[in-house]
Amino acid sequence: MNTYVAAMVGVILLMPLRRSSAALPLPQDSFEKYINSNDRFGTKLFRDLHAEDPDKNQIISPLGISSLFACVREGTMGAIRNELDKAFEWTPDLELGPPHKRLAARFIFPPFPSPEEERRREAKKRLDENVFTDDQKNRDAIEGFYLPKETSGREELWLKNALQFHGREVLKAFSEQFLGQAKDNFGLELNEVTDGREWEAAISRFPGVQPMLNSDQSEQFFILNSVVHLGTTWRGTFAPNHPIPGEFFPVQGSRVPVTMLAFFSDRYPYAKTENYEAVVLPAENADLIVVMPEEGVSLKTLEDAFAEDADFLVPQLERRIGDVELPEFSFICEEYLRSHLENLGVKTIFKDLGDLVKIPRSRLLGLKQVVSFKVDRDGIQADAKTAVLGFLGGVIQGDEGFHMKINRPFLFQVRDNITGVLLFMGAVTDPSRH
Repeated sequence: MNTYVAAMVGVILLMPLRRSSAALPLPQDSFEKYINSNDRFGTKLFRDLHAEDPDKNQIISPLGISSLFACVREGTMGAIRNELDKAFEWTPDLELGPPHKRLAARFIFPPFPSPEEERRREAKKRLDENVFTDDQKNRDAIEGFYLPKETSGREELWLKNALQFHGREVLKAFSEQFLGQAKDNFGLELNEVTDGREWEAAISRFPGVQPMLNSDQSEQFFILNSVVHLGTTWRGTFAPNHPIPGEFFPVQGSRVPVTMLAFFSDRYPYAKTENYEAVVLPAENADLIVVMPEEGVSLKTLEDAFAEDADFLVPQLERRIGDVELPEFSFICEEYLRSHLENLGVKTIFKDLGDLVKIPRSRLLGLKQVVSFKVDRDGIQADAKTAVLGFLGGVIQGDEGFHMKINRPFLFQVRDNITGVLLFMGAVTDPSRH
């Protein structure tokens, strides 16, 4: 999933969602606080966002957003820092750089593309530019050649942050302390976009930018972006059997045909209460936590419970023998999140970047996140792209077996199974809608 910011669980045993038995040394102090704050921020943001359209399939990547604003927070003071601390649940004395560096050490960085992949990408780029539009034979050949078959099924989990800009003068506007800390603690890459048309196309995707955009002003914009990528297969004997046909009930009285994944009978972290049924399905790099409300209980009730206590589910989970049916689902969400961040109290930074930038009246303009998410028999595939658009002011530019059939709207989370960090949170109201 990609995230953009504008100026991605021997006997009955409790299964903690935060760490596995194969985990790194238990996080403590600032590291654990950093992980926990991402949980609390993410559950609050998701509740606020999903309230706009409760019947919609929805997903966000909290980590893509919080990692960018953690980077920004290290270069700010006063009202901006106070608002960020409140919204993201950071204590004023918490240094974010060291825990982020420790978290980033967990992630598997994207491999360097092979020469074969580079040729495919170049061919795809030329195809997108309509170089071969009039020759369908070439077009078909290029599309087939582009597909990187050797990369399919690769276990990947990575996070990348970057500052994109057009025009070298942009870097002079940022405080040197911010750029140094951002690169050292948050791995912020500095990426210059040299093609003016490509740059204008990138920044024009944010609402309200077009009236401000002309050739003289394009170098006054910058984009902070974050990409969270997950590609992982189901773990060992937990892998699902061949998909089977099934039905899903989006709302009372309606039903849609779906493809169900039938997971083998085994021991899963599981809970059943008067309000919900929950299960944790493990993959190699992450755990998929599914929480389905009981009949008559709304998704909002569970969203409120997560927002009030992000760990409320953990004490209820016990390893039990059972089997699970889960619908395949995939969808893409594109959301503009500035208003939701403002609802959580982050306001000043959209008016003035303060000490972060040397030029008065510089500010963030918008926050956009695009998440693509897919769960099928092969595992979990997700990309979250988060982008923040900024503008520079001034003149510079038990053990009875259970059977859980997930056939009603449900919430889900995806957590890294080493650190426990919340990677994605979403709701599926109708898996037949993409």
